[in-house]
Amino acid sequence: MRMLRIFLVSAGVAALAVIDLLWRPYPVSSGLGGNGNGGFPSFAPMLARAMPAIVSIRVSATRIKPVQLGTVASDSVPKEPTVDAVAEEVTEARGSGSIVDARRGLIYTNQHVVTNASEVTVMLADGREINGRVLGSDIGADIAVVQIEADNLKAVPLANSDKLRVGDLVVIAGSPYGLAGTTKLGMVSALMRSDVAPEIFEDFVQVDAIINPGISGGAMLNTRGELSGVVAASIGSAGETGIGFVIPINMARSIADQIVAGGMVRRGAIGFGVQPLKPEFVNSLKLPFARGAVIMAVAPNSPAARTNFKQWDVIVSVDNRAVQGASDFAARIASIPIGKPVTLGIYSKGRVRKAKLIVADLNVTPDPMPAPESLKALEGLTLGRLLPGSEDYGKVKGARVLAVAENTVAARLGFSANDVITKIDGNAVAAPEDAFALAQAKTAQFRIDVSRRGRPAYVDITP
Repeated sequence: MRMLRIFLVSAGVAALAVIDLLWRPYPVSSGLGGNGNGGFPSFAPMLARAMPAIVSIRVSATRIKPVQLGTVASDSVPKEPTVDAVAEEVTEARGSGSIVDARRGLIYTNQHVVTNASEVTVMLADGREINGRVLGSDIGADIAVVQIEADNLKAVPLANSDKLRVGDLVVIAGSPYGLAGTTKLGMVSALMRSDVAPEIFEDFVQVDAIINPGISGGAMLNTRGELSGVVAASIGSAGETGIGFVIPINMARSIADQIVAGGMVRRGAIGFGVQPLKPEFVNSLKLPFARGAVIMAVAPNSPAARTNFKQWDVIVSVDNRAVQGASDFAARIASIPIGKPVTLGIYSKGRVRKAKLIVADLNVTPDPMPAPESLKALEGLTLGRLLPGSEDYGKVKGARVLAVAENTVAARLGFSANDVITKIDGNAVAAPEDAFALAQAKTAQFRIDVSRRGRPAYVDITP
């Protein structure tokens, strides 16, 4: 009993110490204040500065309905593959945004908020409603820039998202369910998340905050009231899991700068073809680490070809930021404008070596992958990866159709070269092997979703 008392007293003292630490006045640099809150720290002073820059966005858009590519019956006459018969419907969408340039009226938001927008209305924190126009958007990173013309705008300063740490407190601000001026307290729970959302290039900050519908495009603020990221996605329906994903502001700013300058994003490459660093690679290569992107190919006549690095070397950093895997490596390179330098850290011959390369406008030829002979439902179809140089690179995620053999099932289905297979029965496709594996697993009728020249189409297949 005596030992129990000692333990309880000790635990109580420790708890009081923690409480004292948590509620001790924060330094001025943190942005938190205590005036008017009984001396306790408060986000109110910081939010009073930042929230006038957080806006609500209402969009009227025209959605293109997918149309069927062709017929399935084996005895039918092949139809000319077309998606000219376009059906449209008007939709309404809501989101959030952040004013980043008060003089020019520039607002950062998500691409998916303003997709196919015909009308954009921006609701300011002071109650004004202003017509906006979309300067441009990028589906690859899910970033868009909206511009408004209005006086007395307030802008939020931009942070350096490379300085974010797991454990940092953040505030999510926006208009969930249309409730303007809503704020939520959260914490950075992970960095460099990828392969978790529909975005093509992912390098997310993970936060433990509920991301509800309508807050997409909203702000992630640090405790100094600076914009650290653009809210993008969540796990689960209506964000009930409390796990959200945010586009780091450094990546968003790089994309947005290109949009403002030219209305679009042109993506380059350096010529390294990479794969995730799998456990079997770590063991076979006897690596002293388990994170990185393994070089599997070097494109000829590329910046990579002018280095001494080769297959099985491992990329471990981009501009001094650690690389977790192939996806975040691709996202980092894709966000760097063509003609700009990038410094890679590459593990080769037992040590990390640095290489400075210039991102180039490359046309990389994908390796062809024919449909397996056992997959009769897609006979005659040859797929490849979506790589730099393809018209659809950075615009859609999926497997590119490289060729369709004449007088085969694929031809009768209506497939055409440069189609992109995006989903099979609702399951996302990221590479040719995904498409063939998903199709082979089907024993009943299934649907293939296709993007053709940016338009949605589909085909129903019976194995």
